Amino acid sequence: MSLAMAGSMVVSAILGPFLGAVADATGNAKRQVLLWSALCCAGGVVLSLVPEGHPGWLIAVFCAANVGYNIALSLYDAFLPDLASPGRMGYVSGVGVGVGYLGAILGYPLAYALTTALGDRSAFALAGILMAVFSIPFAIWVRERRGAGRRFTPALGFAEFRAAHATIRGLHRSPVLLLFLAGNLLAVDSLNSMIQWAAQFFRDPAAFNAPESAVTMLLLGLSVSGTAAGFAAGWLCDRVGAHRILVAGTLSLAVVATVDSVAADRDLAIAVTVAGGGFGASAVWLAGRRMLVDLAPPERLGEFMGILGITRKASVLGTVLLATLADDRGWRYAILALVAPLLIGAALLTASVRIRARAAASAAPAPPPPPA
Repeated sequence: MSLAMAGSMVVSAILGPFLGAVADATGNAKRQVLLWSALCCAGGVVLSLVPEGHPGWLIAVFCAANVGYNIALSLYDAFLPDLASPGRMGYVSGVGVGVGYLGAILGYPLAYALTTALGDRSAFALAGILMAVFSIPFAIWVRERRGAGRRFTPALGFAEFRAAHATIRGLHRSPVLLLFLAGNLLAVDSLNSMIQWAAQFFRDPAAFNAPESAVTMLLLGLSVSGTAAGFAAGWLCDRVGAHRILVAGTLSLAVVATVDSVAADRDLAIAVTVAGGGFGASAVWLAGRRMLVDLAPPERLGEFMGILGITRKASVLGTVLLATLADDRGWRYAILALVAPLLIGAALLTASVRIRARAAASAAPAPPPPPA
């Protein structure tokens, strides 16, 4: 299953920049979002219907749904400038993150009730149906992204695939973008690792030996704080800058990893994780895409959101590192090891902003000479 998941992420990473470039050229981003979302929704329903004893079909349908979700997400992110003015893009991005966490809070009791009555796999059908229902406002009220208005043909598709490939190969010529993408990769990689292993870490007898009730409260608390932080960090993003919120979120995660690795008191560790982890997760998600809007050429935003998606889908290093170190040295040491990539990520993001500021200052016209 892990190989299948990795394979679906690779497919998403390959297709993301290409389909984003096609959307930029043709202006069909909305249709693509709805198409790939429909694949994900249908996959969720089908997963609940595949009979027992057919693991091949289960894996294939799951991979198709995962590809649909990830491609729809990167195309969806490119709508941000069309939905908000420059002074409100951070807030709108934060609302998207906050509402996402709110959906998790509301979805827990629904999923629990459904799986208790109909079995675990019914949760897939619930997810697919809810995603379809909440896609309806997007389908009705969100306008299509502005594009070049070219008609899609196989020749155009091939040309855009080559163009996206050339963009990726040429990233080394844009140190601002390259440093941003590298820093964002380290931040998202560490964040995903913490999300995936948080429950296991707190359950571990050598760490906190937390009972299931405490772990449940931890996960619920993270969703609640993520909801609040999405709105708050989005508001701040418009006032202090996306780069500051992104760096602050990354450093917040580093503080969480440090405290969790050394704290003796479980309640203290849970409190820091809920507060710092909720803010860090929301800040990294909302500020990353907001920052890319400022860095990418507007007419190629779909393509660059697809490239940003590569850094999100490639974020498996921390998960592997954490699992390996936990087996070898224990969970506390493993969590502590995430501090280094988080600090390096924050440094790379800061360097990206400073290089951009220096370039803008050097390109500014010289002031006029003083009057004689």
